[in-house]
Amino acid sequence: MKKKQKVGGLFAVLGLLVLGALLVPAVSAGKPVGTVGSDLPALLASEKGLSDIEYIVIGEDSSNIWGYLNTTDCTQPVTDAITGLNNAIKDMTDNKVSVSKVVVTGFYGDSWTSYSLNFYTGKFEKLADPIASVRSSTTDKAPEGSSIILSVPGMINTAGNNTPSGSSVYFWANSVTSPTKTYIVMSTTAEIHKYVNYNWNTIPASTGATLWYVSENYQDATVSLAAGTYRSEGDFSGRKDDGTAYTDHYIHDPQFVIS
Repeated sequence: MKKKQKVGGLFAVLGLLVLGALLVPAVSAGKPVGTVGSDLPALLASEKGLSDIEYIVIGEDSSNIWGYLNTTDCTQPVTDAITGLNNAIKDMTDNKVSVSKVVVTGFYGDSWTSYSLNFYTGKFEKLADPIASVRSSTTDKAPEGSSIILSVPGMINTAGNNTPSGSSVYFWANSVTSPTKTYIVMSTTAEIHKYVNYNWNTIPASTGATLWYVSENYQDATVSLAAGTYRSEGDFSGRKDDGTAYTDHYIHDPQFVIS
């Protein structure tokens, strides 16, 4: 489940004492009702062997923004997950889309537990039936003559130059129609891949979104990484205004090293 070579598609221990500044504004029908996020570290740590964290924010129009972090390769996965969740909710509301559901899932070996945000209390509540992974694979080929521009996913360090260094990196992927035209649906995923055992199959972190009736889908994230060799990749898929499908996968070189 956690070692996929390719993720994205249409239907896309812990530092517990330093998260006070990372509270997420709860949103219901576009209105804030309090803050959430402070209870997530304890909830995720309530079971032993946390290996992965996923979150998904779903809008009333079925748009979704999601993120994934591996707790081995990411040095502060809970902090990064709460930050990503905060940004996803803000992106949704900034685009005048009311948030209808927020779910965070912790994976523990072969089992996983999901927590859904209660908009009235601002707290996360355990779901009786955890959701499956929000990540999925795509296999279709891009049709010739597609009128979409897919940006090679980039990466810079938090210092702002073009050569990643240190432990924290900023990565992104972008898709935009050309000429500008609203597409039925656009799905964009930015990924960080780690070089392990002579392959790039390990994915420490990724962020993505499926948006409806848009002309652009830009996804970015910041993640703190353990030592290793990395590169960024991107997945793009969706349907154009005429209903035809497109999909593509980009690999961004050069690779870089976190020491």
